[in-house]
Amino acid sequence: MVKKTFLTFAAALVLTLVGCNQLPSSARPNNASGLTLSVPAPEGISSKFTLLTPVLLYRVVSASEVFSGSVSYSQLASLNGPLNLNLPHDGRWLISAEWLLNGLPAQIGAGVVTVSGNTPFALEMGSLNSTCYMATIANPGSNAGVPDTFNFDNNVVAYSPVSLGPTPDIQALWSSPVTSMYLQAYPSPQPNIAYLGTGHWVDYTAIPPSTVFYNDSLAAKQAALGPAAVMEVDDVYAVKLSATTTAWLQVRDVVNVGATYVQFDFRLNRHGFPYMKFDVTAFGDTNCNTSGNILY
Repeated sequence: MVKKTFLTFAAALVLTLVGCNQLPSSARPNNASGLTLSVPAPEGISSKFTLLTPVLLYRVVSASEVFSGSVSYSQLASLNGPLNLNLPHDGRWLISAEWLLNGLPAQIGAGVVTVSGNTPFALEMGSLNSTCYMATIANPGSNAGVPDTFNFDNNVVAYSPVSLGPTPDIQALWSSPVTSMYLQAYPSPQPNIAYLGTGHWVDYTAIPPSTVFYNDSLAAKQAALGPAAVMEVDDVYAVKLSATTTAWLQVRDVVNVGATYVQFDFRLNRHGFPYMKFDVTAFGDTNCNTSGNILY
């Protein structure tokens, strides 16, 4: 578990990050150079809100070094931060952050920064909302009124077999005797789904080089956790749609018995990067730019 220690509160919050309850052996002095991280404010939130209790989760990674933590809005100088992170050394770091509103993911983002001395970095984050970046699909015939296929870029759900409209990327299916929902490529399986982990999305923004992609999400999770593993809330999967396009999705709700279905948040990455650098969907370009400036 990675923890953080609050040192001082001034114009900005200053954080010294510690791992395994001790300072990294190569940690800089408190007044040394580091990373100044700014983030977009949660969409629709002003400084006068009273009920939504935003919490910012962050994670900073370089090779095997991982530093992470959380900070509430009340501990920040503003909704945009900044966070002054005293990292143990200069170099390339993968930065990821996630806004939670009342415990639910609202925005997510990741980017790579080369830290050299005092380095400011503004992280782009992608909005998550039920209209543009959430879908619900069910296995065929199990849940009346809920289609079984989904196209990420156009945000289109459809019943199989699909002959009109955009070709679906994935289909929801149900497994027996291991009673679990799962996702696979449509119309036929191909090794394009990887299980990245279960928990906060911010912790699974990168696809490790050793990652194996499987024919479906259940096979991917069982390869990591054993044959009894099933799809669960907060599972994070990567779906390889092409050589340069990957969809990241996190399960928000799943029912594995009776009228089975799965609901998930998702974002696209068309850059070919092994981390979440988000793009808006084709659907989002015309319907879901609610803020006018948080598009990635």
